[in-house]
Amino acid sequence: AEQEMRNDAALSAAAEQYERIKHSGVNSANLDEFKNISAASMDELNRKLYDFVGADGKYMPFTKSVTLKLDQESLKDIEIIDTPGVNDPVVSREERTKQLLKTCDVVLVVSPSGQFLSSEDTNLLDRVTKKDGIREVYLVASQVDNQLFGSEKEKGGGLLPKVLENIKETLSTQQSKVLGEMKAQSPEVGDSLDELINSKVLLSSAAAFYMMKNYNTQTKWDANSKHVWGNLNHFYRDYFDDKQSALANLNLLSGIKAIEQIVSKVKEKKEEILQKRSAEFISVKSKNILNYQQAIEQQIQEKIQTIENSDINEIKRQREEMLKIKSKAVEAVNTAYEDS
Repeated sequence: AEQEMRNDAALSAAAEQYERIKHSGVNSANLDEFKNISAASMDELNRKLYDFVGADGKYMPFTKSVTLKLDQESLKDIEIIDTPGVNDPVVSREERTKQLLKTCDVVLVVSPSGQFLSSEDTNLLDRVTKKDGIREVYLVASQVDNQLFGSEKEKGGGLLPKVLENIKETLSTQQSKVLGEMKAQSPEVGDSLDELINSKVLLSSAAAFYMMKNYNTQTKWDANSKHVWGNLNHFYRDYFDDKQSALANLNLLSGIKAIEQIVSKVKEKKEEILQKRSAEFISVKSKNILNYQQAIEQQIQEKIQTIENSDINEIKRQREEMLKIKSKAVEAVNTAYEDS
């Protein structure tokens, strides 16, 4: 049973979650008071949320999901799900990610530009295919602010837009190669990766976006933001030496425009995406059922052949032997009962 549990991902995740709950020391009867939380700032919210989503958070084993409600018109009619990674140290959360992916109509796979398309990323992409009815997939290379220096800066002649374009070309070539190999090794994905293979990767920098949004409160920036800002000013001084240029180039680095365009596209194509997803889902599930049916029919035929090829006399002999063994067992039980 223990080996079977280890081999079953969902069962293993449930067992791990149960152990975390058991050792949490939390009285589940008191959890209702944390059903809704509020905060006056993002920093306060982050501190409060750690107890629920941090790997060692006090209430993490009890947390299925966290819903954040924002009064923002651009997000109307759209639900954005930020899943844990498929290599999450908490097994139950990784299993939750796999289930959530099946409910998504559009997926943005975010991969660090310095370690672009790792094995974890390709494992995730292998799940995000036609088999779950997902048609819209985008690859985002994050933390691009870390890649602007050294050989990349020299290759681009120190011109920030050129450096970014070179990085995009390099990562897009890598994307095409990796996904092309993935398709060749897994033909069952069909044409679900073709658009990604032929498209350009999206570049992004959360640090640049944060600095752009909080440009006027630099004294409150975190250590990472100050570090990134220092590098940008040192190596690309002409692009960040005044507010107007700095904001324009932080916006360029953030990649937020491309992300916003995707959100707008999703909203415009929402009904079309849902219809495609439904059609693909039904088609794939029907095919799976047919394959299952054919496998059962094959097993039945094999059993029939086994029976037809068996010696009937040998079967009768085995039956007589079994009856003798049963008779002796009954006699032994009766004798033991009488003796007692």
